[in-house]
Amino acid sequence: MNAASRSYLRDLMSTVTDEQNWGIGAAGAPGEPPVLKNGWLPDGTPQLWVVNSVGIVERAGHTLLVAVLTDGQPTRETGVALIEHAAAAAVEALVRTP
Repeated sequence: MNAASRSYLRDLMSTVTDEQNWGIGAAGAPGEPPVLKNGWLPDGTPQLWVVNSVGIVERAGHTLLVAVLTDGQPTRETGVALIEHAAAAAVEALVRTP
């Protein structure tokens, strides 16, 4: 992708409503606007959900592309909480200085 394509994609991923502001964005620096897209749906098994989030996180001078994919979640909300926890832990581990 060229620079113009990357910029266009980032603009699309930055168009996030309040209802869509969950997932990878939880791992970003406070006050940074989210750059992400999320997805969720029942996985075909009664009462279980697939919940995913992918995005760009700016933190401690680093730009990170983060994706968290889940399945078998008992609820959408449980999947969201797991994604936010996993993304925050991964980003913290990557930006932590020894």
